[in-house]
Amino acid sequence: MLNIGLLCLSHIHYFTFKIVRTMKRIFTLLFALVITRAAFAQSAPFYSKPDHAIIVNVKYHHYDEAFSFTRYERDMRVAKINEEYNQTLKMILNTRFLTVSQKMKLIHEIEFKKAQQINAVNTRFFNERNKYNDLHYDRNFNWIR
Repeated sequence: MLNIGLLCLSHIHYFTFKIVRTMKRIFTLLFALVITRAAFAQSAPFYSKPDHAIIVNVKYHHYDEAFSFTRYERDMRVAKINEEYNQTLKMILNTRFLTVSQKMKLIHEIEFKKAQQINAVNTRFFNERNKYNDLHYDRNFNWIR
């Protein structure tokens, strides 16, 4: 009887030891996997757009910070203006306490504001001093008339 009790206890300790050892191995492998993934994790390459135009002349080089407005920047600003317009339009249409005439008046106001903002963005892009506006400059930054 005593041998059976010791035998059962030894089997219980053996299986407990085996389970703990297996769990330690799994934990160690997961930890190694996490460390390896963290070591080789790389973010996407960051390409920043130039924040100034370099104006090359025979006599001197200088930077023109105020008139550097790329097509990408123009398109992003127009998209932002359109997004703000759409959000405001949805808000106006979902407002329950306004009458139809008040809603129409507000919609005309935000349409006018949107048109002004887009016009200002396009005016800045098509300005003759904008060095990214290739409609008016040749490759040597000479004004084409």
